[in-house]
Amino acid sequence: MNLFEKAALLEKQNIAFAIVTITKSVGSTPRSQAKMIVLADGTTYGTVGGGVVEFEAIARSRVCIAEKRNETMDLSLTITEGHNCGGTVELFIEVISPAFRLILIGGGHVNLEIARLAHQCSFYLELVETRSEFATQERFPWVSTFHVGPSVEEALASVTIDDECALVIATHDLDRQVLERVILSPARYIGMLGSRTKVNSFKRYLVDRKG
Repeated sequence: MNLFEKAALLEKQNIAFAIVTITKSVGSTPRSQAKMIVLADGTTYGTVGGGVVEFEAIARSRVCIAEKRNETMDLSLTITEGHNCGGTVELFIEVISPAFRLILIGGGHVNLEIARLAHQCSFYLELVETRSEFATQERFPWVSTFHVGPSVEEALASVTIDDECALVIATHDLDRQVLERVILSPARYIGMLGSRTKVNSFKRYLVDRKG
């Protein structure tokens, strides 16, 4: 798999990464043209020449990924600074940040329409279901990841809920059970379909449980 194929795969998997490109080199440098992919944990694919150039590029790339920004960096490899090459190199770090995740809990007709619309808005879609026949690529062609289990607990076990995702709950008979599991999560937004009576009933239930 070449670097372009790897980049396409990472983007499809919604994984943050940086592409480091040598944009200019003057004098003696390990490489004059090269690209390298860096992940948030420092894992790399490809090389920009190894040594101090690569070490610095990886370190700066991890910072750029965390801060979601691009950067141009210049490195001097002059002998007076303790290096052997004697040249200078310019690197461009381009960060590819993951799309915002929308986790749909329930594969009924409401979330089907939400998925259709959210796909047009470039969300990365995940679906949680206890019924495998409702969680298929044929039914939800826009969903990238399916989390299916015989119970809510097992279906949610493989879901990562952080502040870079939103949740929409539309399961009918399992709504309260799901809401209890995710209400204290760091999700940016939690939405649930329900009538005013249903919502008020859930609020009272949750308050009573907390009290």
